[in-house]
Amino acid sequence: MKRLLLSILIAAASLEAAAQEPAPLQSDLQYASYLVSNSRGALAYSTINSIIKSHPQCAEAYYLRAKAYMGDSNMKSASRDIDYAIKLSPSSAEYIWLKTQMLYSEDKIKEAAQHLSKVMQIDGDFAADYDDRKILAAEILALSGSAIDALPLINSVSQPSARLCRARGIAYAMAQMNSMAISELSSAMDLDPSLTDCKLWQALAKYQMGQRAEAREEWESALQRRDFRAKKFLEKYK
Repeated sequence: MKRLLLSILIAAASLEAAAQEPAPLQSDLQYASYLVSNSRGALAYSTINSIIKSHPQCAEAYYLRAKAYMGDSNMKSASRDIDYAIKLSPSSAEYIWLKTQMLYSEDKIKEAAQHLSKVMQIDGDFAADYDDRKILAAEILALSGSAIDALPLINSVSQPSARLCRARGIAYAMAQMNSMAISELSSAMDLDPSLTDCKLWQALAKYQMGQRAEAREEWESALQRRDFRAKKFLEKYK
């Protein structure tokens, strides 16, 4: 009986300690999030590593460290951490969305589309909450063969931008709405001349309009400029 009572008291003490733990942990996570958002490098990593040392099963800490690694272009470490965060919290749309972004940045469109589908299954409105999410989700949908689904998402974006024109142009090109694709992609480059890959998609629209020699010339020219994304077009459209 005494042993049972002692066990109950120990369990009660453990529950009380656990109940008190989230407040400081939450504060530490908020601070870490601030550091990551403001690119505070070494301090961000130090803070997050300290959290992980004390709370090795804290999914949010791995997620934040993945974002920090991603900001530093350390994609291998970022992928490792976000995978572990998802393992700890498989129903988090936010974690899976970060993995989606990583896969897209690595041009792994099929896998990005699969993860986007998981995000939408968990939270159907997640990708529609912010314009930048809408644009990225629309690009993934268009590039994975669902341009018709991408266009309504693009058209719901509230603020015009170069990225929006680019996304709409890609979706139009993938839907073989070629003249509209060329126009939108030209607008994107007018707004942001750094979006030089728009020329690749314009070339696709021209290729689909029968201007194959001109399209291939553009892709070959891009390849000479060391834009290696052109290689996929040259291999696919012969």
